[in-house]
Amino acid sequence: MSYLFYLGDYTDQKSNVDAPEAEGIYSFSLSDQGRIDEAPRLLVKTMSPSYFAQSADRRFLYTVEEPTTGAKGAYSVYECQPDHSLKRVSMQTAPGDGLCHISLSPDRKFILGICYMDGTVQVLPLSEDGELSPLSCLIRHIGSGPNKARQSQAHTHSTTFTPDGGYAIVCDLGMDMLAAYRLTEKGQLQEDEGHSFHLPGGCGPRHMVFSPDGKFAYVACELSSEVMELSYDTDKGFALLGIVKTVPETFTREPNYPAAIRITKDGRHLYVSNRGEDSISLFYVDKETGLLTRVENVPTMGRYPRDFILTRDEKFVLAPNQESGNLTAFCRDEKTGKLTRTDTRIMVKKPICLIEA
Repeated sequence: MSYLFYLGDYTDQKSNVDAPEAEGIYSFSLSDQGRIDEAPRLLVKTMSPSYFAQSADRRFLYTVEEPTTGAKGAYSVYECQPDHSLKRVSMQTAPGDGLCHISLSPDRKFILGICYMDGTVQVLPLSEDGELSPLSCLIRHIGSGPNKARQSQAHTHSTTFTPDGGYAIVCDLGMDMLAAYRLTEKGQLQEDEGHSFHLPGGCGPRHMVFSPDGKFAYVACELSSEVMELSYDTDKGFALLGIVKTVPETFTREPNYPAAIRITKDGRHLYVSNRGEDSISLFYVDKETGLLTRVENVPTMGRYPRDFILTRDEKFVLAPNQESGNLTAFCRDEKTGKLTRTDTRIMVKKPICLIEA
């Protein structure tokens, strides 16, 4: 058995790393022993594919293209071919600057995109054949936070749907806020202020996950190196339970910016990547209280792990390191959640996101 992945990168950023130039979307495989079998294969030349989403049947791959030169980004839909090559079936230019995240509505009728620099949330209708229509809705956040260097304005960063599909929750790093929206059948976003939630000032929420039972939520906070532990109730919304650090108190090599956050299907283990300490934090989850206990931080053997994923069977964790151009694979212990490095390979300059094919 082997695993196949799609890998995205920043194609317009300079790098001194001795690695192949980044050109778009690549594929690579992993053996059942956790070895990266081959050099990445270029599938599509495109501008800075920085985040992926996928249809439940794996027929379509959805991407955002995030130029860092000031040019407008774009949404693309690719149909995955039998040989795992990609055929672009649709593309739409995105209004706004800093297009950095994409998610799929539970009914698969809409794509939601995030423009970080402009603080916007965008909705595009999506056909069953993968065809994108022009924007049906654009919401711009207005606000700021106490960190003058990073929070002078709103900075939306990601969208996560509640487990029941009732709300789209937008993490706004600039406003320290979780904004809750209902998505209508016509692709409009309607904020529910009763379900929106303000986090402690200066924390900078980036990405979040819900526990499998939907009772708890966890938010990776980029500016404070913390995870916010929240309870969630369909009727009452969020409540803050506690806060845990993603790095040990002995860590002094500032700054550190948490990035991706993942939780296992059984809800027992949670992981967060740290850019700065260059590690993945492992937390044990108390499924009764929802509280976290940090178990260990494992080095990613590179610099700046912006993203990482668990394989679908949760046997392996893979982390691309943006600033060192390499990708590290870990074997995961199902009982303890602990990670053991199995392989590290130079991929391309600026690898930043990946998804299992």
